[in-house]
Amino acid sequence: SEDLHHVSPNSISYDVIIDNKFYSDYGRLYAWEGANSACPVEWHLPSDEEFKELEMHLGMSQEEADQIAHERGASQDIGTQLKEGGASGFNAELNGSAAHGYLGFLEFTGFGEYAYYWTSTSGEEDVPYNRILNKDSPGVSRTDWILGTTYLSVRCLKDE
Repeated sequence: SEDLHHVSPNSISYDVIIDNKFYSDYGRLYAWEGANSACPVEWHLPSDEEFKELEMHLGMSQEEADQIAHERGASQDIGTQLKEGGASGFNAELNGSAAHGYLGFLEFTGFGEYAYYWTSTSGEEDVPYNRILNKDSPGVSRTDWILGTTYLSVRCLKDE
């Protein structure tokens, strides 16, 4: 599987040059509003519950899956399984995120270090749940503190 590349409103291309290598093949990044409408017909943005189902399928307990915490599932290598080359087939690309900085310019951060994914579910105060994978960690973080105006990756799930 791969990150979504669909051009839609509230999405940006991750065209970046690092160490003289051009990275344009990575998926687009989406503001949460755009993420909720970016998936093609018969596909949808996974809910927080659907992400938890995947994490539990890979060995995480229900109790740990329900936590809003960093490094969940580290003892079972859930994050490692979800990253590129991992046993799950999810193959998360560590393409970071983007947000409008102090002067309003779009700033890309975390390329090669982190993968951030939206869910379709809002947490407290209408802040969406998301998942974070860290290059140096075997776990996966579940948070609800990244604002919907930040640009993160999207994975679409086939409708049943």
